[in-house]
Amino acid sequence: TAYIMRQDEKGYLWIGTDNGGVRFDGKTFKELQPIHRADNPEILECTPLSDNRIACIPITGDIYILDHDTVINSVKLPALGKKIPESHNSFSYDPASGVACLWEYSIKDFVYKIEGRGLKRLPNKATRFSLDYCAGNDIIGTDSSRNCVGAYNIVTGRIQAFYHRSGSTVNSLEERLLPPIANCNKLLTYEAERQQLHVYERNKEDSVVQEINRFVFPITLMFSSFISSCNRAGRQYFFYRMPDKHVVYCEDITDRNALENLLDIYIPGLLKNFFVDDHNNVWISSSDNALYFVSEKHINNARRVAGIGLKSGVAKSISGIGRRLCISYPNSNILTYYTASGPRHFRLNDEFSPGPRNIETLSDSNIYFYEGDIGILHPQSNTISYLQIRNRSVKDICLYRSGLLAATHADVVFFEKARGKYTRSTVFEGRSTVVQSMAGGEILVGTPEGLYRKEGLHAPPIRIDAPVWKKQYVTDILFLDDNNALIGTHKGLFVYGSNGSVRKLSDTVKNGFVPPHIRHLYRQDSSILWAATDEGACMLVFDRKWQLQSVHNYTFYDGLPSNNVTSIYTWQDTAYIATADGLGIVPIKDTGIPALAAPRLYIDRLQVGHHTISIPGLRVTLPNDSNELRMVLSAISYESIGNIQYYYRLSPLQKEWIKTAEPEARFSRLPPGSYVFEAYALNAKGVKSKTVRLELSVPPAYWQTVYFRAGLTFLALAGFFILIRWQLRRSEKKRYIALQQKKHMAELELEAIKAQINPHFISNCLNSIQYLNYTTDYEGAQRYLGRFARLIRMTLQYSRKVFISVEEEIAYLSEYLQMEQLRLKKRLRYVIENELEGDTMIPAMLLQPYVENALKHGLSDPLHQGLIKIMFSKSGENLAIKISDNGPGFSDGQSAESMGLRLSSTKALSYSELFNMKVTIQCSNRQESEPGNTGAVVRIIIKSNKKWKNQLPAQSS
Repeated sequence: TAYIMRQDEKGYLWIGTDNGGVRFDGKTFKELQPIHRADNPEILECTPLSDNRIACIPITGDIYILDHDTVINSVKLPALGKKIPESHNSFSYDPASGVACLWEYSIKDFVYKIEGRGLKRLPNKATRFSLDYCAGNDIIGTDSSRNCVGAYNIVTGRIQAFYHRSGSTVNSLEERLLPPIANCNKLLTYEAERQQLHVYERNKEDSVVQEINRFVFPITLMFSSFISSCNRAGRQYFFYRMPDKHVVYCEDITDRNALENLLDIYIPGLLKNFFVDDHNNVWISSSDNALYFVSEKHINNARRVAGIGLKSGVAKSISGIGRRLCISYPNSNILTYYTASGPRHFRLNDEFSPGPRNIETLSDSNIYFYEGDIGILHPQSNTISYLQIRNRSVKDICLYRSGLLAATHADVVFFEKARGKYTRSTVFEGRSTVVQSMAGGEILVGTPEGLYRKEGLHAPPIRIDAPVWKKQYVTDILFLDDNNALIGTHKGLFVYGSNGSVRKLSDTVKNGFVPPHIRHLYRQDSSILWAATDEGACMLVFDRKWQLQSVHNYTFYDGLPSNNVTSIYTWQDTAYIATADGLGIVPIKDTGIPALAAPRLYIDRLQVGHHTISIPGLRVTLPNDSNELRMVLSAISYESIGNIQYYYRLSPLQKEWIKTAEPEARFSRLPPGSYVFEAYALNAKGVKSKTVRLELSVPPAYWQTVYFRAGLTFLALAGFFILIRWQLRRSEKKRYIALQQKKHMAELELEAIKAQINPHFISNCLNSIQYLNYTTDYEGAQRYLGRFARLIRMTLQYSRKVFISVEEEIAYLSEYLQMEQLRLKKRLRYVIENELEGDTMIPAMLLQPYVENALKHGLSDPLHQGLIKIMFSKSGENLAIKISDNGPGFSDGQSAESMGLRLSSTKALSYSELFNMKVTIQCSNRQESEPGNTGAVVRIIIKSNKKWKNQLPAQSS
């Protein structure tokens, strides 16, 4: 339930309700900050004070003040704690002077003036003075001791009675004081005995009041039936309740003829309160828990309709001759013709019980109307005649030569007048919706399926086909000139040319648009036509070539009772527009329609996460950790009934305007920087508000500052420098290890050469060569010397390699054993067996010391033939090399004496460390594995590892 209404300087409405106080901007109700008390849920009124403060007056409980988001109650100001029902304390605010006062009704205890954020106690010298409302520095009330109306001055504390010019006081027993909602330097009293409302104007200098108006009511009204109001523009009004739930509204109480222009407003419930805002719109709260709104344009339209004496506000069709109007009503067979002497009412026959479908002035002397029949009103004789058409539902009529064409639901009929009578003939078969004739005799017939043309009455119909014309439902036809006709359809307006061409008019032109569903077309003059549509009345302005120049739309927002327009008639500068909910009378000017006032746009509040900034200033600094930003707007244009479009953008992130119907804008994750939020609004008539601006600043977080980034960059560079140094040191270490490996391999090569070319072996070879030369076996000496040279060359070549193939190893060992055979003759026999592939790689110069050791010890007995056997094979995934002889075998400590064996063991260990490969050397006697056989056995196992094969160093050639 809504109680008392107020309006602040911005235009917001503040309403007290039974569920707390609310603020209304025309679209959104915003609840005030609740006060959690069980004894005061109902707020009688919310009065806006200066500096965005709101005084909340509960029906029961303490008065409190909302200062922005801070609650000032009786705890902070004990004077606010007076109980209204018990102590009768009251509150009043005068927006004209900004004075707000709080007092006890009997003025025995206190009078306070609200100043700033506190209360100032005023001098109290009165005893029996009851205060009603505040007017500047005066509190108007009644003095019970003298039974008069007067003023209590809050500065001096004195009471001054009001006097008539005759010197008598304004008697409070005879005239009850009406407290206005807001004072306008007027004094209203009601004299119930004489049923008179007196309007006085105050003279503050001498307290003399002058009666400026008096209203005498035909019925007896109670004092509580009157409520007065004064808007911020200074215009004062009064309402009074009628017993039959009607509210009578008077706009200007200073007008002595105001009672002649009273506006009767029906509301379902009883009037509780009314308010007139600063745009003269009326707000009414009633007992049916509803809030009613009547715009100034609708009020003015209701007055204009009442001014022509129209009893019923609903008109089905309207036409006329000059200022004389002819009106039909829905579901009524009464036709009303308004003349200078008053309205004339004609009862029609039963064919017009739904009410005449349309009224048309086809000539200067007669008015035609039709529904189930066609009637003609003859104004000069005040008579009506009928064509008595049977079983037809007439859709449209037009004059044709000496007769009348009628489009019906079944055909097109021609009524020819001869000797005062009409004869009927069918000129078109099929359902038709409209018919019109041209000056040359051509006839156009509109149907639900399209348009037909007839060269004459008896000519065959020709269907009009055009690319833009696809089975249009034709609703009306109006000839522009002898060559062009305007066609109204359910999908817009089209122009038909005499050559059969059809083109569509532009839907959007200057100042307006053409709605798609056209009902009827009407001509105002040679260049202005009207279209009745489901979205209002359209005034179409053409140039001399019948090109559409502009469209002016008259809708509900211009005071029409409804946008569902059924009929239009214009006379001079006034348009009479019949709608489904009543008649609209709109003054028209050459400049077009009177637009609504521009909306007043405000940034109501700014919500950052869970934090709300009410009424932000021109610049706001946001926290850098905000993820959600919500901007709430308020566009005050009550006449738009919430039909407002909002446009906003956030520069420099957004360059284009964003359109929305919701009064808010949301942004998320704004990067640090400076922004400008801009917004404007369009009301229901497209009038633009002023653009509001709000500067936003998002400071960077500590990790987004220059110093943090510089420090981070320094750390990154330092880390990069350390990484580079670590990489360089690692590379140096790798190079050092590689050099050490090369050095170690060089030492191994040198030791291998030393081991292979030992002095004893060379001495034996040279002795053998000398012996051959001595025995004159020069050929044998040459062969021996050649093998010796090849062996030395192969030794030097393979010693520089890390790995050699099995094929190369066998060639080397064969060369060595063959040379030894030349020296030892038949004492040496050797066998080499190979089960491996020839390109299998093995460590270089690893086997020769073991073969040499076998020769040395296996042939120690000169009478015994020695056998050296070398086998290359696979043992699972590993390589196995076996070197055996048939000598006496190893004795204790023998294997340690050989330099070549020690070198080979060292070399095998080096290969295992350098190339991640495992070389195992096992030495044993044959007797252990082959009982009954003598000799030594050396087994070399090279474990297979795929990694060492990928680590083979480059071989030197």
